[in-house]
Amino acid sequence: MKNKGFTLIEMLIVIAIIGILSSVILVGLGSARAKARDSRRISDIRQIQNGLEIYYSKTQVYVSGDSTALYAPTPDLPALPYDPQGTAVKYLYLGAAQSYQLGACLEQGLPAGITSATCSSLSCTAGTLYCVTAP
Repeated sequence: MKNKGFTLIEMLIVIAIIGILSSVILVGLGSARAKARDSRRISDIRQIQNGLEIYYSKTQVYVSGDSTALYAPTPDLPALPYDPQGTAVKYLYLGAAQSYQLGACLEQGLPAGITSATCSSLSCTAGTLYCVTAP
């Protein structure tokens, strides 16, 4: 009578193959997740920029100060969104009455087709700075 089933060696080989395939997939997903977080940061910067322009059209001045000046929401200017990677706000801002610099630190660098302004007053400790300015 023949035994039907798998040997221990066959089972270990299948488990090892599944483990290798899943680790390769997870490594690939990490890069895609970082790109998605960067896209969200760029979208958030554009929304903040739109809010600043609406605020300027009503008051004829931009919000003065650093990032903390944007924490207090007003009807014209909502509070800064949270960074997609955590709860801390990682958006950078430096504003004066007639100009501002607004930026975010990106994990994967600038995506193709996206340009960044030169912001001399803002910097990232790690990653690439995406920056917009006015005017």
